[in-house]
Amino acid sequence: MQRSALPQLTSRQRQLALGVMVAIALLLCLLQTPTLAQSSGLEARVNRLESENSSLRARVGQLESQIGRVGRSAAAAPTAPAPAANPAITGLADDPTFRRLATLVVELRDRVAVLEGQVSDR
Repeated sequence: MQRSALPQLTSRQRQLALGVMVAIALLLCLLQTPTLAQSSGLEARVNRLESENSSLRARVGQLESQIGRVGRSAAAAPTAPAPAANPAITGLADDPTFRRLATLVVELRDRVAVLEGQVSDR
């Protein structure tokens, strides 16, 4: 009979080796858990950003249609002979609703730019 090149392990040594292997397996599992949690958190954040981006785009569309209606109503109104400045543009710029809509459009554009920057950084 040939003897094995490896020495025979005692029962205690086998238990110790098995314990070390189990500890290594648990350690590997624990190291993988934060990665999975981070990726699911990242996915949730991207989904939230996509949802917000979609709602912002819808809001911009609504604002553009409101601006279009304001522009059409201003154009449909009879105008006197134009002095040096176009009264439709001057009157529209003085309208508080138009100013508010213009401010909202600028703010939304800036927010969309920030969101697109955040998504492209990922």
